[in-house]
This record gives sequence, structure tokens and C-alpha cells, in this order.
Amino acid sequence: RRSVTLCHNPPMVPARRLLALGLACLILAGPVLAGAAVRPPKLQYEVRTLPNGLTVVALEDHSTPIVHVQLWYHVGSKDERPGRTGFAHLFEHMMFKGSKNVRPEQHTALISSVGGRGNAYTNEDVTVFWQTVPSQYLPLVLWLEADRMASLRIDKETFDREREVVKEERRMRVENQPYGRLSEIIADSVFTVHP
Repeated sequence: RRSVTLCHNPPMVPARRLLALGLACLILAGPVLAGAAVRPPKLQYEVRTLPNGLTVVALEDHSTPIVHVQLWYHVGSKDERPGRTGFAHLFEHMMFKGSKNVRPEQHTALISSVGGRGNAYTNEDVTVFWQTVPSQYLPLVLWLEADRMASLRIDKETFDREREVVKEERRMRVENQPYGRLSEIIADSVFTVHP
């Protein structure tokens, strides 16, 4: 057996020499660290376009008995006109307020009742709805998404109420934060031509 002590009661070393030693170690270890990088496995996924134009990206992973579904609408805040903003986020909220076959808030309740989770988010580029459920409930998730895509119910009272909810979220998350508008100010300066 051999034991190596790297640093036990080190002698006093001038800071410049210590810095040079540290840099030399990094330079020598660089190729080793780079070669040791773990590369993720290549994902085997399928891309299909349905007759209605919807693009489906599917990746099978049988390591757990769950399914995760995301529906991406390529509509975000970049698609809005100056002075008329918040529509993508507002319609994200409206998608939970009922459709032809599903009562308001029932979409979330159905997902929860089978042990699943779901939610949505909107950013500059997209509005995304997602659900994770036990795999045998994939048909339920697809039906729920298709139903609200095809027959979203919008009434004035719900629309007005959700508009106030979205406005309050903006006040709370952006306008009332010390640096809440910083990313918007930067984006306005950077993206003067592109939305």
C-alpha cells in the first residue's frame, strides 16, 4: 500500500508561485477533464406531421410507467403589438376555462384525479401546455387537449375576470419587483427589428 499526501502542513509559498502552480494544474488537467465529459445518449425520436398540420414529436422511454405530453403553440409575447400585450398569456389562462365537453377547471381536475400533474406557461416565443400522467391515461390527455383546441369556450365574464388575473400577475411578478422590467428594457434595446 502506498499513500500520498497532497498537502499536509504546506510550506509558505509566495502567492505568485501558488497561482502559477494552480494554472499549470488546470492546463495539464484540461485534456483529462474534457475527455472525461459524459455525453448524453442520442435520443431516438420520431417526427410526424398530421393531416391537420400538427407536428408530433414522440420519444418512447419505458423506464417508468408514465407519459409526459407537451403541446406547444408557437405564439408568445413577441407576436403582440406594442401597447396591446398580454394576449398570449391571457389565452393560456382561458384554455383552462372550459370547452364544449369540459367544464371550467375540469381539465386540471381530471388530470389530478388520475394521479397526474399539469400546467402551462407563456414566454416570448411559445405557449406550452403540459401534463404528466400514468401511461394508461395518454388517450385522456390527448382527448382533453384536442377538445380545448377545437372547442374552447370563451364568455365575456370569464374573459374579463382572467384579464384582471393576468394584469395582477404582471404587477406582482414584474412591475412590483426592483428589477422586474430589466429584461424587457434590455430586449427592447437589443431587438429593434426582430420581434
